[in-house]
Amino acid sequence: MPAMYTEERDPEEKTFTVEDAIEKIGFGFLPLKIYVICKTLIATDALEIMLLSLLATEVQCEWSLSEGQVAFISTAVFFGMAVASPVFGLFGDKFGRKVTLLHSAIWVAFFGVLTTFSPVYIWLLLLRGLVGVGMGGIPQGYNLIAEYIPSRYRAKLIVMGETFWCAGSLFEIMLAAFVTPVLGWRWLVALTALPVIVAAFGMAFVPESARYLVAAGERERALSILQAAAKAKHTSLPPGTLSKSIKQEPRGSPRDLFSPEYLRSTLLLWPMWFGVSFAYYGIVLASPLILSHEKDNATVLLVSFLLIDRIGRRKTGILLCVLAATFLALLLLKVSPKWLTFFVFGVRGTTLTAFNLSFVYTIELYPTTVRAVGLGICTGFARFASMVTPFFAQMMLVWSLPLTVGIYSAVCLVCGLLMLLMPIETKGRPLMNHSLSRSSSRTFGFLISHLLSPNHSLDLKSRGQIVIQQSAILRQRREVVVVDVDGDEDAGGADAVAGCLKAADRLGTRSLPGRQCLSGFTQTLCTAGVQSPVKIFLAVTVRGVETRLAAAECGQKLQ
Repeated sequence: MPAMYTEERDPEEKTFTVEDAIEKIGFGFLPLKIYVICKTLIATDALEIMLLSLLATEVQCEWSLSEGQVAFISTAVFFGMAVASPVFGLFGDKFGRKVTLLHSAIWVAFFGVLTTFSPVYIWLLLLRGLVGVGMGGIPQGYNLIAEYIPSRYRAKLIVMGETFWCAGSLFEIMLAAFVTPVLGWRWLVALTALPVIVAAFGMAFVPESARYLVAAGERERALSILQAAAKAKHTSLPPGTLSKSIKQEPRGSPRDLFSPEYLRSTLLLWPMWFGVSFAYYGIVLASPLILSHEKDNATVLLVSFLLIDRIGRRKTGILLCVLAATFLALLLLKVSPKWLTFFVFGVRGTTLTAFNLSFVYTIELYPTTVRAVGLGICTGFARFASMVTPFFAQMMLVWSLPLTVGIYSAVCLVCGLLMLLMPIETKGRPLMNHSLSRSSSRTFGFLISHLLSPNHSLDLKSRGQIVIQQSAILRQRREVVVVDVDGDEDAGGADAVAGCLKAADRLGTRSLPGRQCLSGFTQTLCTAGVQSPVKIFLAVTVRGVETRLAAAECGQKLQ
């Protein structure tokens, strides 16, 4: 049977979820504080990466290093990040987002400062690799941000938060300009670790994710945080009590990423993350003017800001990838340096924004119980791409510009195709708390019909079972849930479910209304944003116990 989770409810008492509370509170002081502190920590990632290029020239001159030895410094950092990202993701799901970020920041600061005492090249290589290990946990800041921001602001703020990254890069350049000529590279490395220390101190004032706490069974802590957030905003929580899980699921299990519910998305996400990172870092390495045109990034970020909640994540991602491939192809034209620069930073802006969009989509796709490990593995693929792309962006570019441009254009187009094949559009979708593929068969029995005519009939039988009778003419493919409710619901409640199923058939791929309440029988029905066939997610409450399930994961299709 498919998996499910249950939440303890008093049938006579109103309850609300963390999602309900966050939407009710809105974007107040607490989400703003979390956003600024976490984005500051994410900006330190930019400092450390920018330091690699600034450090290379200095240590090469001082220690007479070869080009290969210099390249290995960057490789060590990216390798550490790639290996550690999934591990920190696992920690984030098992022990919490805040704890993971705090340990990551302390790790980066500690080994960053130790780097200043490197006596020889091998020690520098080792310590920078350990810094990379700590940096593998920093992207988990995106999870903490997303889990406190209302859905209507989430995507925009994550994408526009890239300004923190740009600010971090510019800060490192200015720091190097003033410090290196006077004090040398060791002081530059030490001062680069200072913002990480400040961000780690700030993390002490950031609460743990309320979504994580509920998933971990710590409802009282979550409620206390939400009450403080509501008080700071001069508002109140939704009426009732905060619902809690009475069945604890394993958290941070990578195998959940391969459940039928997420298998296709997972297998598409990994190469997409690799490709987007490959393209972005490739153009960064290939452009000698990259440090002086941050405004070109801002232009593309602004366009994405306007589109991401209008046309959706998938369409925005496809558009960005196609534009990136187009700008790359235009590099082969014989044009003035001004136009060449414009094309280069067109690629930079589109790939950078696509990279940030990947964070948004991944966070909104996976539930709280595996969101951190899912994001961690994806960022690990991105870091491996960062290790591979220099061989194409720098070495192959010297040999053949058309071949290099062709490879990067093809990668961008493949990324666009992968986004097109994604089965779920996450725009407007609430962040899921639990995987829909874990359940027992105690409460529900399921059947699925994958061939359903618009003209179907519904039959109510004993125990509230709803049976879909297929009509003589089967015209459309659909995936529709057939529910056997084990409870004392009345006919009105069963009719409400029947009405939802009819509405799903009529509306096809369009979204359905969120919640209906009839005689104590509550059902939530929504599509998962897929194209075809329709996948319906249904939640019902019987005698105070809520169970959520995904129609596409409920059982075998009838033949």
